[in-house]
Amino acid sequence: MMRARYLLVGCFALLAAALWAQPQVRYFWSGALTARSLRVNAQMTAPTDSLRLVVAKEPGWTDPRFSAYTPADSSTFCMVPMDVDGLEPNTPYHYRFEVNGVVDTSTAHTGTFGTAPEGPGGFSFVVGSCNGSS
Repeated sequence: MMRARYLLVGCFALLAAALWAQPQVRYFWSGALTARSLRVNAQMTAPTDSLRLVVAKEPGWTDPRFSAYTPADSSTFCMVPMDVDGLEPNTPYHYRFEVNGVVDTSTAHTGTFGTAPEGPGGFSFVVGSCNGSS
């Protein structure tokens, strides 16, 4: 009976170690936004061969689009660019990360963006400064 208990505790310890070693997103940012595509860059906590971006129009994630699988390795400090195209113009989207077949559903690693409208558009800049003199 004690052997079975030790074996069970050992299995749980191995499982916990495997889960702890799972690479995770350390931080991420998005950019290179067009009317039909987006690039998201992420830094992972450890190397992985299986990382991709999951993008959906609604938070229910019923019809997601995926980026290609991208490896994260130590030669780039586990920094990975992921591109998704074929998106609809002028549409809000949500995105998450899939690492080794597991989608990270935490709100800390979920982002939102809206694609740009097609055709020419305008924009403006706001500039400010503080001199700090007294």
